[in-house]
Amino acid sequence: MKKKKAFNKPDYIFLENLALDMGVTLSLDPDIKLAQTLFENGIHGSYQKDYEPKEGYYMQQILSTIKKDTKISPDLVVYLNDRGFGNLPENDFPILLARETRVARKEFFQAVENASQAFGKKEAKL
Repeated sequence: MKKKKAFNKPDYIFLENLALDMGVTLSLDPDIKLAQTLFENGIHGSYQKDYEPKEGYYMQQILSTIKKDTKISPDLVVYLNDRGFGNLPENDFPILLARETRVARKEFFQAVENASQAFGKKEAKL
C-alpha cells in the first residue's frame, strides 16, 4: 500500500517549530535569502527544482544538530521521507501516528480551502 504524503511542499512553519523544540535557532543567511528570491522568480540553480534554497538551508541547520543520542521527532521522520531528504523506516507506532495525523490535517485544510473557493464562486454567480 502506497503511503499518502503529509508534506508535498516545504512547510516552513513546521520546520521553524521543530527547530524551536530542538533548541535550534534558525537564521537565514543573506545569500540564501537571495537564492530563495531567485528561486521564487523562476531562476533555478543546479539543485533540484523540488527543493527550495530556504528549505535546504533550514534542513542543514536542523540536521547538523542531531547527534547519536538525539531523540528524533516522528514528525521529522515523516517530513524527511516525504520531501526526499531521507528513506527512514516508518515501522513503529509513533511514526505511523505522526504520518496519519499530518495527512489528516493536510486533507482537512485542503477541504476547507476547496469549500471556501466553491462558496466564493457561488457568491460571485449571485
